[in-house]
Amino acid sequence: MRRKKQPQKGEFGMKTKSKKVLTLLLALVMVVSSVPITALATDNEEQTILETKIENVKFDYQKGEAFQASATVIDADRDKYEIEYECWQEFEGNDPVAAWYSDGASHGSLPALTSFESNKKYVYSIMLKPKQGYTFSIYVTMEVNGKRVSTTLSSNHLYGTGVKTLETLKQITAADIENVKFDYEHGNTPEASATAPITDQDKYTVSYECWAKMENIDEYTSVPAQYWYSDDSWYQEDDVRLNTFDKDGKYDYSIRLKAKKGYCFSDSITADNITLNGKSLPEGSYVLVLDEGETCIISYGRYIRTLRSVETVYLNGISTYFFANESPSFGGYSASAFYDINYQNWEEKDNRSVGISSNESENARYNQLITGFEYSKTYIYGVSFKIEELGFEEGYRFNNNTKLYINNEEITLTPDQVEVSSDGMSIHFKDVLTMTPQPENPTPPQPENPTPPQPTVPEVPANTQPTAPTPTQPTQATTTQTATKITKPKKAKIKKVKGYKKALEVRYAKVSGASGYQIQVATDKKFKKNKKTVTAKKSKTKVKISKLKKKKKYYVRVRAYKNVSGKKVYGAWSKVKTVKTK
Repeated sequence: MRRKKQPQKGEFGMKTKSKKVLTLLLALVMVVSSVPITALATDNEEQTILETKIENVKFDYQKGEAFQASATVIDADRDKYEIEYECWQEFEGNDPVAAWYSDGASHGSLPALTSFESNKKYVYSIMLKPKQGYTFSIYVTMEVNGKRVSTTLSSNHLYGTGVKTLETLKQITAADIENVKFDYEHGNTPEASATAPITDQDKYTVSYECWAKMENIDEYTSVPAQYWYSDDSWYQEDDVRLNTFDKDGKYDYSIRLKAKKGYCFSDSITADNITLNGKSLPEGSYVLVLDEGETCIISYGRYIRTLRSVETVYLNGISTYFFANESPSFGGYSASAFYDINYQNWEEKDNRSVGISSNESENARYNQLITGFEYSKTYIYGVSFKIEELGFEEGYRFNNNTKLYINNEEITLTPDQVEVSSDGMSIHFKDVLTMTPQPENPTPPQPENPTPPQPTVPEVPANTQPTAPTPTQPTQATTTQTATKITKPKKAKIKKVKGYKKALEVRYAKVSGASGYQIQVATDKKFKKNKKTVTAKKSKTKVKISKLKKKKKYYVRVRAYKNVSGKKVYGAWSKVKTVKTK
C-alpha cells in the first residue's frame, strides 16, 4: 500500500496563495460581467448613422449675390455628424469650370467663384463627416431642405452630389400679348390668334388660349360650363367643348404663356404688368406664375359678350354760339356707360391746318392753333367717341350706321363724314356743325361784384348760323345756362359684409330717392390696389362680388347715386368696412 505523500515545508502556503488569487480574479470577472454590454460597445465599437438631414440651405440667389454658408444639421443629429463643407460649381455643358467651397479651401484646381452671374448654370453639393463614436451606414440617406438627394460614401465621408441645379435666368417682369381676337359674332368659332410681340418672342410663347362659357348658378355666381382650348391636349376628360359663340352668352378669356430657355417669369409679376392688344387688363384680372417661373397664366378678369352695334350716340350740353375773339371751349357730356367722348375739335372751314382740339395730342396735326374765333370766318365742329371698358366687355362696337344726336337733335350725315376704327372701338364724326362768331359786343362798366342777368340763349339748329344780337341788348350774350340746384343722395350706410371663397357679400341700407348704388372693394384703404367697382339697381340692398383673391383682406364702401338729366350724381361714400375672403 502506497503511503500518501505529505506536503513539504512551504508547499501548502504557496498553493493557498494561488487559490486566493484565482478567487479574486473570479470575483473581478463577476463584477465586470455586471456592467452593461452597451457601455463596452461604446468604448470599442462605433454607432451607425442610417439617415442624415440638412436644412436652411440657401437656393434663392439673385444676380451678383455672393455665395453663403447657410446649411445646418437638424438639432437632433448635431452630436452625430457635422458639415465638412458646402460647394457651388459653375458648369459649362457637363463640365465644372469654377467652384466655391464654404471652408475656403480649393479642393482641386478649379478657379474660385465669388457670386452668381446671369445666364450661367450652378450645381450645389455638400460634404458631411461623422463625429467621434459614429460612422455612416452603407445604406445611409440624405435629405436637404426636406428633399431626398443622391449620395456617395467615401472614406467615411458622406457626399451629397448634385443636390440642386440653378440656372440664373433672366426675369420676365412684364408681358404683352398681341392679336387677341375679342370681336366674335353670333355663330363664330373660337380662333387661336394670340402671339407674343416680335420684341418678346425670344422670351416667351403662347401655350394655349382658353374661352369658357359662363353659366349662372345663382344671382351672384357664375361657373364655366363649356371650354375651348387652342391646344387640344389641355382638355379634361369631362370637359364640355365650346364650339361656337352665341349672342346671349358671356365668356371668360385666359391665356397660358411659357418662358423660353434662359428666361423665367418673375414671382412679382401682376396684372398691372400685363397688356392685351396694347391695353391694360381690367379690374378683377389676375396672373399666376407656376412651375418655378416657367409658366404664366393670365385671366382677363371680365366676361366678354359677342358683338352688338352702337346704334345711336348722344351728345348733350354743347354750345355752338361764340363771339368774335372769344376763346374756343369744349363742353358737353355723354350719359352712356358704354361709350364716352374721345375728343372734340374746331377747325377753320377754309383752312383745315388751323384748329384746336380738346385732346392735347390731337393738336399736333395743326399748323396753327385757334386762340380766339375771328369775325367773318366760318368754323367747323367735329367730335370723336370711344368705347368704354364696360361697352367693350358687353360687345358694343361702332359702325358706319351709328347715328349722332347733338342736344337731342339728329345730325344728318353722309358716309364721308363718319370714320370708324378697324376694331370698332372709336368713331369720328367730321364737319357735323358750322359756326360763325358774332360781332364782339362791348361790355358796359360793371359795379364791383356784379350779378348780371343771364339771358336765355336758344339752341341753334344743326348746320345753321345763329342770329346776331340786336344793338339794343343791354348785356353780352352768353352760352352759360342757369344752374339748377341738384340735391345729392344721402350718405350710404353698410349694414354687413361677409366673406366667401374668393368672394364677399355687402348688405346696405336703402337711400331715399336713389336711382342705384355703386359698391367698391380694394385691398388697401386708399382703394388703389386690386380695386373692383360694381353698380347695383335701386331695388338691390345686397350685392355679392366674386373673382377676388382668396384669404385676402378687403376694404368695402358704398355710395348712392341719382340720375339727373342723363348724368349720375353721387352721394358721399359710406364708412369703410373690412372683410377677409376665404
